[in-house]
Amino acid sequence: MMSSASDDEPIFRLLGPIEVIGAEERVRIPPGRQQTILCALLLDANELVGPDRLAELAWGLTPPSTARAQIDICVSALRRALDQAGADARIEARRSGYALHVAPELIDITLFDVRVAESRAAAMDQRWDDAAALLRSALALWRGPAFGGALPGEVRRFDEKRLRAQEDRVDVDLQLGRHHALVAELRALVAEHPLRERPRGQLMLALYRSGRQSEALDVYRAGRHLGLEPGDRLRELEVTIRLDRENTEPVAGGPRQLPADVGGLVGRDDLVAELERLLTGERDTTPVVNLVGEPGMGKTALAVHVAHRVAYAFPDGQLFCDLSGTNPAEVLGRFTSAFGAVGSTLPDGLDERAEMFRSMLANRRVLLVLDDAATASQFAALLPGSAACGVIVTSRVAVGGTHHVEVGPLSPADSLRVLDRPELVEVAAGVPLALRLLGGCPQGTVPRGDVLTLADEGLEPEPRRALRLMSALDGDSLPRWAATAVSGGFDPLKQLVDARLLDVTGSDVTGLPRYRFHGVVRSFARDRVLADEARTAFERVAGGWLALAERAHQRLYGGAFTILHGSATRWRPHAPYVDQVSQDPMGWLDSERANLCAAVFQAADLGLDELCWDLAVTLVTLFETRCYLDDWQLTHDRALAAVRKAGNRRGTAAVLCSLGSLHISRRRGEQARAVLEPALELFGELHDTHGLAMARRNLGVVEYREGRPELATRMFELSLTGFERVGDVVGQAYVVSQLAQLSLDRGEYDLAVGRLREALVMCRDIRSPRVESQVLYRLGSAMLLQGRYEQAQQLMTSVLGMVRRSGDTVGESYALHSLGLISGRLRMFTEAGRSLRRAIRLCEANLDRVGAARIRLDLAQLVSQQGETFDAVAIAEQAMTTFQELRLSLWESRTFVVLDKIRAENRVRVAGPD
Repeated sequence: MMSSASDDEPIFRLLGPIEVIGAEERVRIPPGRQQTILCALLLDANELVGPDRLAELAWGLTPPSTARAQIDICVSALRRALDQAGADARIEARRSGYALHVAPELIDITLFDVRVAESRAAAMDQRWDDAAALLRSALALWRGPAFGGALPGEVRRFDEKRLRAQEDRVDVDLQLGRHHALVAELRALVAEHPLRERPRGQLMLALYRSGRQSEALDVYRAGRHLGLEPGDRLRELEVTIRLDRENTEPVAGGPRQLPADVGGLVGRDDLVAELERLLTGERDTTPVVNLVGEPGMGKTALAVHVAHRVAYAFPDGQLFCDLSGTNPAEVLGRFTSAFGAVGSTLPDGLDERAEMFRSMLANRRVLLVLDDAATASQFAALLPGSAACGVIVTSRVAVGGTHHVEVGPLSPADSLRVLDRPELVEVAAGVPLALRLLGGCPQGTVPRGDVLTLADEGLEPEPRRALRLMSALDGDSLPRWAATAVSGGFDPLKQLVDARLLDVTGSDVTGLPRYRFHGVVRSFARDRVLADEARTAFERVAGGWLALAERAHQRLYGGAFTILHGSATRWRPHAPYVDQVSQDPMGWLDSERANLCAAVFQAADLGLDELCWDLAVTLVTLFETRCYLDDWQLTHDRALAAVRKAGNRRGTAAVLCSLGSLHISRRRGEQARAVLEPALELFGELHDTHGLAMARRNLGVVEYREGRPELATRMFELSLTGFERVGDVVGQAYVVSQLAQLSLDRGEYDLAVGRLREALVMCRDIRSPRVESQVLYRLGSAMLLQGRYEQAQQLMTSVLGMVRRSGDTVGESYALHSLGLISGRLRMFTEAGRSLRRAIRLCEANLDRVGAARIRLDLAQLVSQQGETFDAVAIAEQAMTTFQELRLSLWESRTFVVLDKIRAENRVRVAGPD
């Protein structure tokens, strides 16, 4: 017998050998499948886990025919063991899967995630002691390798999380000045992970701050000797230490978008030195360096190489964009998003976006690399106004700038340094790309014809065919599975890379390599592919993009809910890759955003209307969550043109309905109605129950926002009936929560709470955390209105954790705002002020001026309650300035009311009691 876990300790311990602590005794879970299934259920605690998922974890990709029966036996045994030991948990079995119900704080992996998330929030508020204590308590939960070695994929994921948390703790300790005490720990960490940059940089910083500058530089050089090519941050730190500069910070901010540095450029030393001087020397205006040269001269490689070398001088970020096929407004949308702007705050006009971008860069030192410009008009709007920034532009002809630098062929001597094959060097004529391609030709190649033809003829038939088919795909870089798709299962990549016709360009979020064509090679190969073959190859790869995007949506929403699909053929990549995508579906969608959008555009160009609209509406999962409203608009405009041209009525209705959601996100009611009403009519003619439900849901939102609650209620009720008929549980949950909001507006709190609890059950049944967080937010708001502050606080704290885990900073600002209001009602003024100020900072980072001003009004009233009238008035007047600038008369009037109230309260305090 042994005592139970104390109240503040988890009973399910997976961060080490698997342990389960019952009320009176330890629960014995036999090694093997029972432990595997228990771990799987706890990874998704309180959520339904399907039998297919459990079978895959227990047996891999080839489970036996008796898998379901064996899982039932394991689950029954687990249930008995937990019941007999009095563990505070229960396992529920349904036809569609199993769920282990347990309080989240009783699972150590959940407790670890929560404490790490709380520590990062504390660090953002510069509460360093709190952050350090939280990280130490999180790391103390670990007792060895996670899951006792079961679930190898999850073990690797959690080991990485543990290491990141350890590195976070070191950063916090550095902030607290504990550099002397960290040196020994960091030496051991670097020895264990010699190729990991972050602990190496932390050790350098700890040594430097301990007065051991030469040792810090030795640590940097040791990494170089190991073959570690340092990234921008490590380079910046090395320069800081070498020059003995002050104000070294452990964490540098800003986007880092530069492609990998090829390094080792031959024959370009003078050019590199000149470019470094132009970009980092004294200047009164922004240096705009235009690298000009013929195709294949290595302009991009030179630009990227120099950008990496001077990155230390631009610590606030380095931006990169291939300008071919883009427009300035689109690029500005990408760049402002990289600095935290969300789509809903981006203006539509080019001039307004350019002004916003210049304002963002006004007090920053940022380097822009703009590749393959055709004209000056392509990048004029992208130029910063600050002399502290720098710009590199590559182009085939001079297009403008403050400095022009010609990039010409290499000398014969330098050409021989690149390719020690004299018989081929003359053919290359000093062109770096030609030298690289000829280096992949077999020995004995006779130098005849042009370089690309020589390289092409050196290939075997299958790789040559694959090269042509891959060249027909638009997009920046390609994943490995795309090559397999176009070649019908044959993997041509090694031969193409060895022949220098394809470049490896980093890896994707799954850890697999990515591949890119040089523009000249792509054009050469594309000219030699038959149109029908190119179309077939693209259809197969686009079908792969659709299958993967569909899978990501299902993982995020718990199934194929709140989405319409067509009949386009899917091509499914190998199961291990799909499983990797499922581990981080939103991260995968975000990382492949450019390729996914390119596939929509290419499908439209090829007249593949069904594939085009299906992929476009599936990508709304990404566009809506990350606020990529430009991409939403552009993909849907192209898809709408394609389906209308083909006479595809269902596709037309689906795209119009999705555009309605976009206009709702932009708060453009009239435009939303203009597309939703014809969508509703088309769905009606097609007797499409699911489409009707989605269109009515959107129209209900429009009616509600325009102040017609009766019409909104009618639309929502019709929509709910439709969602029920087709089994769209997430659609039902969303509409029920909207009906609950209408009940709240009428003061029918009990009815609203009942509806929201109903919606919450729906979300949890099918594991839809995104909609669940929205429902929980409304439920917390209902509790706040009812004066049930403790319950409201618990709910909003849960919402805050969920949105932080998903990286939803807009949702985080909403949750913090509500938590600030709740803390104020509970007279926890310090906590309330901290939450409201954090919410304001998030809104400002997202360029949400209206949101920040609205929260300032609440902060002003909170500060006034504490007797700080002067500060309260100043905060309210700051909000007033925003409302007046944006001509929001209703909020301007509300601010006057708040100011009058603050001044009246002050007069009462000054006068004292009668």
